Amino acid sequence: MGLRSPLTLRNGRLVTVIGLVAAALVAPCLAAPPAAAGTDFAVRFDQSDYIALPLGAGDGLRPHRLERGGPALPASTGSLRDASGAVLGRFTVVAVGEAESTARVDELAAGLSPAQADHAAVDEPEVRHLSFRVLERGRFFRVDRGWAERSDSFREGSKGALRDEAGRVGALFTIVAVDEHESLGLVTEYLRGFSNHHLVRGETRSYLEQVVASTGFVNLTPLNVVMFAVGALFLYLGVAKEYEPLLLVPIGFGILIGNIPLPPQIFNAVSVYMVDPVTHEYAFNTTTNSVMGMIYFGVRTG
Repeated sequence: MGLRSPLTLRNGRLVTVIGLVAAALVAPCLAAPPAAAGTDFAVRFDQSDYIALPLGAGDGLRPHRLERGGPALPASTGSLRDASGAVLGRFTVVAVGEAESTARVDELAAGLSPAQADHAAVDEPEVRHLSFRVLERGRFFRVDRGWAERSDSFREGSKGALRDEAGRVGALFTIVAVDEHESLGLVTEYLRGFSNHHLVRGETRSYLEQVVASTGFVNLTPLNVVMFAVGALFLYLGVAKEYEPLLLVPIGFGILIGNIPLPPQIFNAVSVYMVDPVTHEYAFNTTTNSVMGMIYFGVRTG
C-alpha cells in the first residue's frame, strides 16, 4: 500500500484547480492566432547582396519615401570601390536607422562579390571613404505591398511569421523598408527544419499576437498535449486518489513543465553546438522544441 498524503480532498476543489491550470496551458496552444484580414501576402526571397553602412538618418541618408503632402524623394545611392578608388558596383539605400543603414547592391562587376570591395562611397551627402559590412545573403524577401496601398499593417518595424504550403510557421520576420508598391522584410528567426524554399506566404501580427507567439505556446504539438494530459493524470492520482503521492506528484509537475514549448528566439539561442563525448565531434540539438528536449540533449551529450 502506498504512502498516504496528509492532504485530504473533501470536495474536489484541488482537482478543479489542477484541471483549470491544465486547460489554461493547453487552450491557447491548440491553434496559432489567425491572421487579420488583409495581412496575408506572398513572399519572394531576394538573392541580391545587401550591405550595412555605419551612417543613419542623422547623417543625411534616406530610403525612397513619400513626403507628407509632397513629392516622393529618391533614395540615397553610392558605389563600392577598390583600394585605388575604381568603381566596382553601385548600391541603393533601402532602410535607414539611427546609426546604421541597409543598402541593396544593384550592380557589381562580373565575377566579384561585395566582400572584395575595399570601401564604399555615398553620393549624397558626399562621403568618399566609408567602411561597410556584408549582410547574410538570403534572409531578405520582397512583398508586393507598400505605402501606396495605405496598409496599416505594413510599416517599418512590423513583425510577423512566414508559413509553408501546409500553413506551418517556419520563420519570424521584421519589415525593414516600405517603398511605394513594395516592402522589404528580414527573416530574424528560422524554426528548426525550415529554410527559404519552404516558405511561401507570410502574415503580419498585432502586438497581442506577438506576445502570444513569444510565449512559445503557438509551437505546441499534439505530443505536448498528450503529455500534458498524462501529467494532469499523475497529479490527479497522486493528490485526489493518494496513489504514491511522493512519486506521482513530482513526476506530474515535471511532465507539465518539461513539455512547455520554447519560443524560437530562446530555442535558437540555447541550441548551441556541443561536443559529443563519444565521437568528439560537434553535435547539434535535434530534439523537440521544449524544456525537456534541451535537458535530454544535455544529458545525452554529457
